[in-house]
This record gives sequence, C-alpha cells and structure tokens, in this order.
Amino acid sequence: MRKSLFAVFAVGILLCASFTCIGVTDREEEPDDIAVSTLVAAVIITAVVAYTFGYIDGMQYDPSDAELQKLARLDAANNMTDVMSVASVFTANSNANYAQLWGMTKEHWIRQAELEAYTQWESGKAYSPNSVLAGARAFENNSVMTANAVAQINSLFDEVSSRVSDWGNMGTYDGKMKAGFLLGGAQYYSEENDWDAHLVSVVDMSGGTGLIYIGTVTDDVILTIDTSYGTSGYQPGYIINAGATTTISSEDRSRSYTIPTGTTQLSSLDGFVPGIYRVSDAVICGDTMSAVIGDSAATLKSGLVMHTDGTDRLAVFDNGSVKVGSMTSETLAFKVVPSDTPSGEQYVLPGSVDLLPVLSAYQRLLDKLYWTSVSANNSAAAVWDIYDAADSNDLGITTLMASNVYDTVVLSKGMNKVLTLSAMQQLATYYDGNAGDLSNLEIGLYGDGMDAPFVRGSILDEYGNAVFSDVIFTPFFQSDDVTLRVSSDYTVKQNCIVAIWADGQELGSWYSGGMGADGYEMLAIEDGYTITATQLGICDDDGMHNVQSLDLKVTKVRYIQPGSADLIPLLDIQDSNTGWLQIIFIVAGLLILLGGIVTRRVDFILIGAGLLVFGLFVIKPMMNWLDSLFGGLF
Repeated sequence: MRKSLFAVFAVGILLCASFTCIGVTDREEEPDDIAVSTLVAAVIITAVVAYTFGYIDGMQYDPSDAELQKLARLDAANNMTDVMSVASVFTANSNANYAQLWGMTKEHWIRQAELEAYTQWESGKAYSPNSVLAGARAFENNSVMTANAVAQINSLFDEVSSRVSDWGNMGTYDGKMKAGFLLGGAQYYSEENDWDAHLVSVVDMSGGTGLIYIGTVTDDVILTIDTSYGTSGYQPGYIINAGATTTISSEDRSRSYTIPTGTTQLSSLDGFVPGIYRVSDAVICGDTMSAVIGDSAATLKSGLVMHTDGTDRLAVFDNGSVKVGSMTSETLAFKVVPSDTPSGEQYVLPGSVDLLPVLSAYQRLLDKLYWTSVSANNSAAAVWDIYDAADSNDLGITTLMASNVYDTVVLSKGMNKVLTLSAMQQLATYYDGNAGDLSNLEIGLYGDGMDAPFVRGSILDEYGNAVFSDVIFTPFFQSDDVTLRVSSDYTVKQNCIVAIWADGQELGSWYSGGMGADGYEMLAIEDGYTITATQLGICDDDGMHNVQSLDLKVTKVRYIQPGSADLIPLLDIQDSNTGWLQIIFIVAGLLILLGGIVTRRVDFILIGAGLLVFGLFVIKPMMNWLDSLFGGLF
C-alpha cells in the first residue's frame, strides 16, 4: 500500500513537471494563464490517475504476496465446500420426499397395470409380470423419475469438475489445490485437476445374470426446454460400465448393444430401444434404470461414481455403509484441500461434506419405486386370475374396490383376489337390488369449470373393419400423449378405453339437445385400431366449441432439466502484469491528451484519446487472448 501511494504521488509530480514544460513552450499564452492552466490540469490528471490506479490496483495483487495467494486458495476451497454441503442436504431431502410422494401414486400404477392385463389377457395365456408392467409404462416412468432424482446434484458435480479443471489454468491454484473423496481411512484426491462424480443406480451382476429396465430421456418427456440439452452441460440418459467391455441384450434377445468401459450416452447407441435388458457378469450403472419383477430380476442399489485423475471408483450403498471393491466404509465424504492456509486463527479451514445421506435417501427412493411396481403387479395378476377363472375379461374388474392403502405392507396376489371378489359380490347384490333406480340416473358429461373432449367419427379394428361408424365418443388413452386432428386418421399404439356416447350427429346439435347418453357403451381398443375424426369439440360452461385438433395429454413423469449452480468465479492473484500495462497506457494517454488540449495540438488529442481508450477497454482482453494462445505469457 505504501508503494502504491508513493507511485500515485510520483505520477502527480511528473505530471505537474510535464505540464509546466508544456506551458513554458507555449509563448503565445500569458505567464499567469499558463501557470493557472498547468496547475488545474495537473490537479485534474493527478486525481484521475490516482483513481484509475487505485481502481486497477484494487483488483490486482502482488504475486510475491504469499499470504494473499493462500487466502485466495482458502476462499475457493470454502466456497466449493459450502456449495457441495448445501447441494448434498437438498438432494438427500428431496429424494426422501420423492419416496414418500411416490407411495401415493401406487393406486395409479395398479389401475394402469390392471388395464394392461385386460388388454393382454387371452384364454389359456400365462401371465407375464414384466410384459404387463412394461406395457403399463410403469418401468418407463420409474426410469424418468430416477433421471430426475439424480440430475441436479450430477449437474452440480459436473460444474465442480469444471472448476477443478480451471485450477490447472491459474498459477494461484495449479498444483496447490486438491479435491477428492474420503472413505474411512482411504483418501482419493485429484493431483492433476481431474475430478468428477455421479449419483447413479447400480446393477451388480458380477458372476451372474439379471434383468433390468433401461430407459431413455427423449424430447417428448422434457418438461423444461434448455438450449444446452444435447450440446453442452449435463446430459441425461447414460450407462457407466465399471468393468471391461460388456454386451447387454434385450429380454427376447432380438437386440444387443456393446457397452465399453466408462460412460456411454444411450443416444450414441445405434437404434437403442428402451426396454428390459439382460446384464451378464458385469457391473453397470446409470441414471435411467428401473428394477423389474421376477426371479431373474437384478437388484438396483444406490451408488456414487468417484472420478479422480482418470480413475473411476464405484461406491455402492449397502445396509448403511458403502462398498468400494472389497473395501467397506462407514463414511463417504467430499473434501477440498488447499496446499497451505493463511496464518491467523480467524480463518476457517474447509471441512468435509458427508455424502452418505445422499446415497441413503436415493436408495429409499429406489426401494419405493420397486415395491410400488410389486403392488401393481400383484393387483394385475389377481385380476388376470379372475379372468382365467371366468374365462372372460372385463374392464370393470379392479382390485381398487378394496383399496390397498398400507405403506409398509404389500398385499399378495391371493389377498387381492379375495378382496376383489368380495367387493364384486357386494356390488352385484347392490346393483340387483337397486337396478331400477340406478338406471334413471342423469349423466353429466362435463362439470363446472371443466373441459370435456368429444370426437365425432368412426373406430376401425386392425383389419380395417368398422367397429363403430359415425358415433360421438371420447377416447381415454393410458400411456402416451395423443393429438387428434379433423379429417386425419390416428393409429392406436397403446391401451385405450373409449366411451361411446351417441350415434353420429353434429356436436353443437347434440349439445343443444341435452347431450343424451342413455345407451352409452365402453370399449377397449388395442394396438392397430384406427380412430377417424370428422369433427372435434371441447365442451365447457359456455357450450360446445369446434376445434381442428385435440391434445390429449397423459399423466406421466417428465424430465426437468437441472439449473446451473453458477459458482463464484476464481480470483487469480497472478494477473498483475496486465494491470500495470493498463496504468502505463492510461497515464500516457492522459498526458498526451491533456498536453494536446493545452497546446491546441489536434494530433496529440487524437493520439492521447486512442491510448486512453486502448488502456481502458482493449489491453485487458487482448492480453487474456495472447495469454490463452501462448499459455501463461502474461
């Protein structure tokens, strides 16, 4: 600081002297005018230079000041530690809450599975748990849920990885900072500014074979649009192979894909189709996996891929601890270590960030997803058995007549059958005793503030035969979004229930006539059926409104792209030379500019102004550009 003040006063004295010389050489001015103008100019320029020097010097540091460099490293370490600490707490809390909320979706998946069982059932056909749940899109939604659950913290891990890499480009940090993982007594630190991590679902089939569902994150399930998706930043939908190159094959062995060691984006696999895959003698992990049902199913576990200096290590959560290879640890933490710290008791040294709660909460979510699928499977299997016993299927049969509300108990197939048959018997008795009254109920097809969709058109089977011709109906799709358009055919590729309301007539006239639906029918249509629309309408409190297209959005889990953490920029203490160059150009520019003003020399004014602008706005980015080209030249 004392050197800085001395430099400012020295510059001021030199300026006064220089302007005195300028004034003496200008013989056309009176001596008193020369003295006054020179003094004023010197005071102004000294003040400007002092301010400029202070501004620039305030952002620059003497590279020989070891304490300042230590302080910068300590600040960077504490900043990264604080960010990771907050992220780990929020991630653990979020995933614990996701697990609770997912349990409340159980009845949705039960009904989806039952409807799929209705579609797949045939007399004499064996029930297939994975076929029914895959068709009900239970596994698909599970996989998008897990992609959401890990996305935010994995995105932050990638940002931290980028920050660690930046250390190698700044002399203040290069070789003087380490980031790593602590597992009990083991420490894995990055010595080469190469660190990363990913929270993942793990399938360990070492020495065995198991089935797992592997999904994708495609544009149609992205809820928030981010222009960086697929080009930069965190990209979902990947497999990390923790061992040697392996091959995964579809359950029916019709498809297979080679998975090399390390990370593979599913989008890079030629023609990859989401579905159930067989994993043999390998350990793979990723963000879009779902456990399946049955004796051949692989178990999903929570894990963390730890990357340091080109080496990946997989920590797998197991009964409250983590396993890394043959080692078991009761702790797992993240830590940043600067090579040295400033002297003084007032400085807080960075601690470690416990990552075990993150793994524990994510495991809780994986378990909840699995047991919710088990509940859906048991209900669908019970309905299938009832179909078998009657040798006939019916849409109305559901185990939800005796709702499974327990959080800690999963009802078996047999218990679901007993409860369902009992409820069906009670309903039959109830209806038989009240059939006359119930048949006279008025049917309201839309309610206050609600929109109801209606189609006038025809329904054709997979062979092109008309099942219903020119009727008014409403389709209820189960799995994927559908857009119907006037005068266009839609080929059904999913489960769909159709309510047939009335014979064909203009929708507005039907509305005006009271929307009679006395003879309504329910129809389940299958893959290959065709819906033709000659008229589409939305009915609300204001009446029936004709539309050219009708969007039917199915409720499903959608992927929410993670936001950026925006870590605080690093301060490089080595950036001193550029500041001194700025001062030289600014001072020189001011000298020549004010000299030109005093002597009325236009060329001096232009040259001085040019140097001033160059020093203020050009020198810094130009030096940075040269520095990037020649690697630390400045």
